[in-house]
Amino acid sequence: LLERKLTKELEKIHITDEAAKAFYNKYPEIRTSHIFVALSPDAPANEQKQAYDKIKKIYDEQHIADGKVVFSDIAQKFSEGPSAPKGGDIDYQIKNLPDPIYYETALKLKTPGKISGIVRSHFGYHIIKLTAVKAWEDVDPKQVKLLAFEEERAKAFEKYMANLRSKGKVTARYELIK
Repeated sequence: LLERKLTKELEKIHITDEAAKAFYNKYPEIRTSHIFVALSPDAPANEQKQAYDKIKKIYDEQHIADGKVVFSDIAQKFSEGPSAPKGGDIDYQIKNLPDPIYYETALKLKTPGKISGIVRSHFGYHIIKLTAVKAWEDVDPKQVKLLAFEEERAKAFEKYMANLRSKGKVTARYELIK
């Protein structure tokens, strides 16, 4: 039903080379490393505090803010998760793969080599190092066009759903049963 209702809107979406490049300039493929302390999204307050204290201690005692540290050595020694043995390297990722908070934080670093403060994502706490930003010439334009199309498709879907919600009416009836 949704596909039938949205077909006309989706057929209007055409991603040109220029639009794909503009999308990529806004959301490039980035390579990052991180120091990570795992934490479930619904962790109780005491576990959240323990995880934060742990990563804060790493940040402070290893002098990460100075920027003169060997980030990969610290990640290997203190980070949790599968990227720790690789010095925290999680390779190249595009906008739709990592946690949105993680990606946006890494993107705000702008310059490879820069290191973030402590960031809370859906997966836990991170200290992120931006290690590279892939140039437009080094990416597959078809993949970027597909990502740009998916974003436009999501906007069309959300617009359609918002329209339905604005027309919807919810009525609740309560009866007391004795």
